[in-house]
Amino acid sequence: MKSNKKILCIFLMVVTLLSFCYSSDNSLLIQGLEAYRQKDWTTALFFLKKASTLPENMNAETWYVLIMSEVYATDFEGVLEDGNFFLYQFAESGYVPQVKYQMARSTFLLEDYNQAFAMFDDFCKTYPEHELYSSSLFWQAETLYQMYDYVESEKLFEQLVKSYPNSP
Repeated sequence: MKSNKKILCIFLMVVTLLSFCYSSDNSLLIQGLEAYRQKDWTTALFFLKKASTLPENMNAETWYVLIMSEVYATDFEGVLEDGNFFLYQFAESGYVPQVKYQMARSTFLLEDYNQAFAMFDDFCKTYPEHELYSSSLFWQAETLYQMYDYVESEKLFEQLVKSYPNSP
């Protein structure tokens, strides 16, 4: 259910950005958003990277869609690089928790488990009420498991099952 809400939210954001784009001459962003809508991640990345260099696209929404395209394209180094830029440039954005979460997952998928654990731990401490909290807790436990800390991993998995029985 939360995944559907997230997809709907991203879709609405893409539609909003597309409607804005059609009112200005911003074909790179339009092409990137259209490719994103079609789940053509390689093309979306190509156009969104180009579009993000233009001053009119220096906004949290464009950069968030770029980062999510990198997530879906499994460009985890790109997620980290652009995520750091996003956190610096758009520190007050409502997308900050999602970007931090995706950066932590990317770090995990790049097998930097110590750093990933610290990032998931920070996320859980900073955003205990966020919709991605239970998912972050899962990945924190999974990170411990990958580091062969089975005792602590089991504790977190048990906490997750007890506290969030309906979480995917």
